[in-house]
Amino acid sequence: MNELKIESLSATFYLGSKTVLTPLWHDKNVINPNSKIYYVIDGEIVVETNDAVYMGKKGDIILIPAGVKHNFHLTKSNYAEKYWFHFDLKMGTESFFEYYNVPYKIHVDEDDKLDQMFETAIKHANGKSLSDSLIASGMVLSIVAYYLDHCAYTEKKYATNEIDKAIKHVKNNYSENYTLEELAKYVNLSPNYFVKKFKEHTGHSPIQFVKMIKLERARFLLEQSHESVNAIMEQTGFYDASHFSKVFKNRYGHSPQKYRSIYKYNDK
Repeated sequence: MNELKIESLSATFYLGSKTVLTPLWHDKNVINPNSKIYYVIDGEIVVETNDAVYMGKKGDIILIPAGVKHNFHLTKSNYAEKYWFHFDLKMGTESFFEYYNVPYKIHVDEDDKLDQMFETAIKHANGKSLSDSLIASGMVLSIVAYYLDHCAYTEKKYATNEIDKAIKHVKNNYSENYTLEELAKYVNLSPNYFVKKFKEHTGHSPIQFVKMIKLERARFLLEQSHESVNAIMEQTGFYDASHFSKVFKNRYGHSPQKYRSIYKYNDK
């Protein structure tokens, strides 16, 4: 039996819904700034990470921690229905998933109680009162607790190496504009050695990775917030509109304005 150590555990619900998916639901190389959970109630979905391919069918729950690069799409059936939400789960100031290894997929038998927890979380997340926010956050904790009760999680032997330290620093400060020398200095490595080890660990150079994190956060805000494109640009560390538009279009195929008009509030 797993023994979970609770140290200032807190949860935040960001957005979610119950959704019928269509073939438009697909994307590649996604790195979300928040964790997310899918609970499949009909049809089939596929989530791919660098390590595995997860087929989600009725009764499957797929949990993707923040920062995990993944692809998602439907199967040839081109249909699925699921509950989903984005969330943060913190132990103190750090993500819960920094301390525990959790399987990305479990299967549960039909459970009206679980359906009701998702319905309650989504209902109150759309409310405006403080109590709504507290109830939605409480449901996140309840759903993750349900997940943990149905899987074998393990405590990580937590030892942050230099590259993990740099990655965490970038994710927590994505609005900053870093030079290679600044990042290497932050972890006390020479720039050349830092680049070599970073590429071995992530498949990307440090500066490429920084840009990916910034653009992924910008995309998330364009889809899910009411803030202006200029405000989102500045929040994510871009200060030249033409440059921002160019790099965003190179990554996602559309300018920020066009992307927002197509994908705003779409389920991811």
